[in-house]
Amino acid sequence: MSKLNLRRYGILAFASVFCMTNVQADQFPSKSIRIITPGPPGGITDGTLRVLAAELTRAWGQTVIVDNKPGGTGLIALQALMAAPNDGHVLGMQVSGFMSVLPLAHGSRYAPLEAATPISFLSEYPLVLATASSSPFNTWKEFVDWSKRTGAKPSYGTSGVGGTTHMAGVQIKRSTGVDLQDIPYKGDSPMITDVIGKQIPLGMPVIGSALPMIRGGQLKGIAVVSTTRVPFAPDIATLKEQGVDVVFAPWNYLQGPAQMDPSVVSRIARDVATAMNSKAVKDFYQSNALIWKDMSREQLMSLIRTDTETGQSIIRELNIPVK
Repeated sequence: MSKLNLRRYGILAFASVFCMTNVQADQFPSKSIRIITPGPPGGITDGTLRVLAAELTRAWGQTVIVDNKPGGTGLIALQALMAAPNDGHVLGMQVSGFMSVLPLAHGSRYAPLEAATPISFLSEYPLVLATASSSPFNTWKEFVDWSKRTGAKPSYGTSGVGGTTHMAGVQIKRSTGVDLQDIPYKGDSPMITDVIGKQIPLGMPVIGSALPMIRGGQLKGIAVVSTTRVPFAPDIATLKEQGVDVVFAPWNYLQGPAQMDPSVVSRIARDVATAMNSKAVKDFYQSNALIWKDMSREQLMSLIRTDTETGQSIIRELNIPVK
């Protein structure tokens, strides 16, 4: 075969693959779509997917179903996704708190960028350092000064050992040198109750949990642990504004099985972005104090790498058991 014919053959082969890829994207979706979540029914995480699923159902003309598979620190949901065909008709939600734990407990096969295909950022849950409204401090510095002056332990409530709020506290301790002691609770609600009752001086719930009490005058926020102030509570300064270079927040994203076709991934990401700008999704995010960030897949994967490495560093430093 001549060089010219070989070249023509190569061009035709490339064009054939390109056309096949486009056909896959153009034909998606060809049946109902299932989104697997590691969370139980009810709650903000589940609600986030359900309002998104409703918008995607309208956009795609196919039913989008939310499939709850809690348990195993996200392992059950991830294994179900890994076993699914990679044509985009089975998707999943991953949450930042599981990204570091899964590969440490179960091996590199479960690393976020190995086990699945990241598609779209979904939501961030900003954290707030909150105290009882009658507390004598209003800023991070005033809290530290109060602790020194009174001899009180600079402690704070978390939603559990090894959770995002625990890790955020470790980052604050690293950055400031303040011996900030964590007090674990089984969720935000009992922690907030003890903060309001002054059983503990400070708590770090997600702002969506604390906002009704902040607006009702039972709590006050002394700092948000975010890159910028949050639109739901613009009067609360960030830790960075107060001289503490710490940004840490739980977040989640949409993913698919490993080795998905890039054109299908792009199609899904584009349609998710459109859905995120719908009135229904915006209203839900506003009422639940959630933040969506319009980022490229490259930015998303960079964020996954950074947060996974940070989380694993803290887990190893504190010898937190993972399973």
